[in-house]
Amino acid sequence: MYKHLGSLIILCVLLLSLAACSNSPETKTEETFKPGITLANYAKLKEGMSYQEVVDILGSKGELSWELGTKNSKGSYQAHYI
Repeated sequence: MYKHLGSLIILCVLLLSLAACSNSPETKTEETFKPGITLANYAKLKEGMSYQEVVDILGSKGELSWELGTKNSKGSYQAHYI
């Protein structure tokens, strides 16, 4: 009986250690800002957002790839960043 008691105690200590690690703040993705294009950041992007709002979410300005139309005109304007 005592032979298995030591193994049981070690198993309990390991499980408690694992449970303590899983509650650390670094693993909570909603509370931790991760810059770049992640699924969580993509879900925050909405049609009609300003360039600065998108930069604030993604954490980077990106690089302008191409533009279509004239910026700040009455017509349509599109810009593609990578």
